[in-house]
Amino acid sequence: AGEAIKHYPTLTAQYSTIMVDEFQDTDVLQESLIRNIVQNNQASLFLVGDLKQSIYRFRHADLSIFHQYIQKTQDNSESGRHIVLGESFRSRDDLISEINSLFGFIWKDGLSQKIHHEYEPLRVPNELSWWEERSTSVSAPHLRFLFLGNSDQPVKETEKRCLLARYLADEVNNLVGKVIVWDKAEKKARLCQYRDIVILVPTRTFYRPLEQVFQDELNLPVIFVTDVNYFSRGETLDAVAFLKTVVDPQDDLALANYLSSPFSGFNLAEVHNILVNAEKSLKNGWLWKTLQEKYPKFCQKLIDLNQQMKLAGPASVLSELLKDSSHLKAIPRSLRRRVAVNLRRSIDLAREYENSIGNSGLGCARYLQDAILKEVKSEESNPVGEEEDVIRVMTIHSAKGLEFPIVALFGLEYAPNRRPRNKFQSSRELGAITRYFPDYWEMNGQPLMESDVDFPSYFIEQQLQEAEEISEQQRLFYVACTRAQDTLILSGVCSISNGEIIIKPKTWLSWVWDWIDKDRNEDPRQYLINLFPEEQDSLFIFTSKPNEVIEDGGMDLPQQPLPHLQRLTATAYAFYRFCPHAYRMRYRQGIALPWELPSDDEKGG
Repeated sequence: AGEAIKHYPTLTAQYSTIMVDEFQDTDVLQESLIRNIVQNNQASLFLVGDLKQSIYRFRHADLSIFHQYIQKTQDNSESGRHIVLGESFRSRDDLISEINSLFGFIWKDGLSQKIHHEYEPLRVPNELSWWEERSTSVSAPHLRFLFLGNSDQPVKETEKRCLLARYLADEVNNLVGKVIVWDKAEKKARLCQYRDIVILVPTRTFYRPLEQVFQDELNLPVIFVTDVNYFSRGETLDAVAFLKTVVDPQDDLALANYLSSPFSGFNLAEVHNILVNAEKSLKNGWLWKTLQEKYPKFCQKLIDLNQQMKLAGPASVLSELLKDSSHLKAIPRSLRRRVAVNLRRSIDLAREYENSIGNSGLGCARYLQDAILKEVKSEESNPVGEEEDVIRVMTIHSAKGLEFPIVALFGLEYAPNRRPRNKFQSSRELGAITRYFPDYWEMNGQPLMESDVDFPSYFIEQQLQEAEEISEQQRLFYVACTRAQDTLILSGVCSISNGEIIIKPKTWLSWVWDWIDKDRNEDPRQYLINLFPEEQDSLFIFTSKPNEVIEDGGMDLPQQPLPHLQRLTATAYAFYRFCPHAYRMRYRQGIALPWELPSDDEKGG
């Protein structure tokens, strides 16, 4: 695109004014493209962004690009104007004051080692007539700390996080229905509800302790937000195995996969015994014969479903998985809603397949499997609506651009794993670098190639990368804290050894701890929840599931629309012009087109 604009300037001649939003996340190629358009047309350029919210370094976003544009306007006013939009219409006065204090402390020397840009404090719009009511009518605390430590006896970090999740759940129960928050949409104060609360985590690895406590133990209304591809979910693979088994029960691989799924009704120990007995024979269909001898009712049900598929199609058969809610009881409670919604999605896709191609169960299974193998992108359906009264748990990256009355940040102790060292790397500052010395270089008679010493340029690059990573972690922390409207809860775990508090350096918890100690002039230990030996025993009730879950009644499964296509690529538009029916199958339904499917002579699709 950049080369086309450079050689054919008339392509962009109609653009006299260009505005780029979220410019802090621009990479070098994107900036080059924008610059070429502006230079070709002498166009006016408006750049909108916030240096403090650049959190996409893994997508090659280069913060220095935006900073250079800002520097140009400050060095030469004729080259442009730098307008700071510092007013925050999101957070209450007290919370804004705390955020300014915290990040003014963290960034007292600039946003990073390379960018010595001062922290620009947020301001509140005191001149607005309704702002005083907004600030004074809220009764929720503006800032809370939950720091969990432990005694000298060793406790696994995952177990401490489970206990911290329980303290956080207590905090939530003390807020819902008891404190006043500000409803931004209605511009009035009201009692706090579950839907006002979001728990932000640095990565999804922090979901598990929250699931165990909030859902499995306390049964609080909570939903864990994911953006996982629908075709990568285990229940989608189980649906494929189920369809293949119903079509041909003597397909040993499909039958074994179905038996291992929670929808078969067998536990894993039973499946293991069945497979051990069946593998004594290598004949095809022996697994089916073994089942016929020991589980005739199960086999008869599959035979009946085979007849049902021939008459009513694969969608009807898949619907049987949802008619019997006992299948969902074998799935962890925290995952049941998602599994049910994705199964309904499978049924809808099967019905679309029937309408588009036919009633072949194997063909339906094959196009689903083909989508899995090709890694077709199909966004997972959201199991809850925006107005549903539930606590939401999501990653900080997912929450960017959102806001909630109460934000709890869980996992202040998080320290990102360093990427594994490669033998060769490319560096923006140093060019091509390698970790190893030439094999003929020696030190004290020993080849440097065999030593633990890194080549100097490689060592320097590692230090530069670590500094950039730490800077982005600070910006990610800023994004998390500024999602809060009324209340911010900061929670994390640490260790205590011989009376000394041990906190991982260069983590959010270490920065908050230093801020409380050195800037607020408070003893941060007053916010510490000490974990004594008698309390440690209670940790283990959160780390395992009950052997059996007994529930009465079925499950209400919400009707969810499929995601709407909002933009068309050139390829998609060409598909639509060529054949609207093919476009709908490929881009709206995620169905592999007939000419894309394997062209063998097997029966089915």
